[in-house]
Amino acid sequence: MIDYELYARIKHLHEDQGLTPTQIAQETGRDIRTVEKWLEEKQFRPRPSHLGPANLIPSRPPSFGCSSAIPSRQNRYCKISEEKVIPAATRF
Repeated sequence: MIDYELYARIKHLHEDQGLTPTQIAQETGRDIRTVEKWLEEKQFRPRPSHLGPANLIPSRPPSFGCSSAIPSRQNRYCKISEEKVIPAATRF
């Protein structure tokens, strides 16, 4: 996948400097098929992401009401509500 900056560079190298797709591929380090594909495009259109919210990995685990992600030895439980307490080992 390429970004807009690379798309504009490919177009510039072809239209303004007259380089062939093979030369552009060598210059940019991309496959010739990628260069040819983007030269055929009239405008840049980013590829849609296949990652939905369910596929994203959180940057850190949820704390479930704990003051820290790793409980101390004295506090082995994280209190979620007044009625329910979950042991720290089963939080994730």
